[in-house]
Amino acid sequence: MKKIFSIILIIQIACICLSAQVNADSDKINIFKEKNQKVIALFKSQNFKEAQKAADEAINLALEIYGENSIEAATSYRNLGEVLRMRKKYDEAVENFDKALAICQQKPEENVDRIIDILESKGTALAFDGKNDEAEQVLTQQLTAVEKKIGKESVEILPYLKAQTDFYLYLKNFDKADEFFIRRRIISAKLNDKVSETKVADETLCYLYQNLGTKEVAERERKISDAVSAALGSENSDSTSSNQTGKTLNVGMLNLYALNLAKPELSQELRSARIGGTVVVRAVVNKDGSVKSAEAFCGPEILRKSGEKAAFRSKFKKTLINGEFVEVQGIIIYTFIF
Repeated sequence: MKKIFSIILIIQIACICLSAQVNADSDKINIFKEKNQKVIALFKSQNFKEAQKAADEAINLALEIYGENSIEAATSYRNLGEVLRMRKKYDEAVENFDKALAICQQKPEENVDRIIDILESKGTALAFDGKNDEAEQVLTQQLTAVEKKIGKESVEILPYLKAQTDFYLYLKNFDKADEFFIRRRIISAKLNDKVSETKVADETLCYLYQNLGTKEVAERERKISDAVSAALGSENSDSTSSNQTGKTLNVGMLNLYALNLAKPELSQELRSARIGGTVVVRAVVNKDGSVKSAEAFCGPEILRKSGEKAAFRSKFKKTLINGEFVEVQGIIIYTFIF
């Protein structure tokens, strides 16, 4: 009887200890979750110094609770990497992104989305650190992973292609940027996605007119349009073409046809802000040379309204086609210098 009682007592003690351990682990897990929430809150409030401290603590908890090869540890390393990137500690950021990648790549099929996101973060950190060749390799690796997952011509790939475009624009590698502009426009056209197609065309014009001279703009615009047309098997290019589109002729840069190009009026607020830049306005000109519509789609937001108002006050040459005056559409460029 005493032996049986002793066994029961041992079992009860073991259960009590197990329960205490479970409760202790549960408390640590809750603390870990709270730390991660704190990291996110501090990151959003741009308190990156305190966010780094909380992220370090979250990593230690993740390693203690879940182990060094856990997804929780990978997530914590990635979070710390993002904080360090914002603090411009790029080498340390890349080191943490690599730790996160090493964990996720142990099971690549399960963690493909995480791998894609981490590669983007790592590539961005390398680019900001001026390590452009390494950044290009990482971002190319990321795009390859995306293409493998969702295909090369799906609508879901468009944001990833835009990130690639932005990267090459950041480097001012316009030849590579053109390749991605062309690819995005071809995919949008094949998918009959007019919204994306128009958006990409606007981005193309925006970068061309903001970075290049008039002659080079015309050359690159034609090259891009011809490449898109060839890929789609059509004889005519899209909205960036100088050919007739419906009843409205696209003439390119309207500045060249201006009889009176009104200057933008600047409020005291704008003058005080001293924000310069190039504003691109898409405009339709009536048969009599007045402006029918004007929409600024490129340039600092604070300056766009001034560009649109100036466009409406401008006057352009009348365009004669086959003995008749016609409406024309094109781009008006305004450069704000303070």
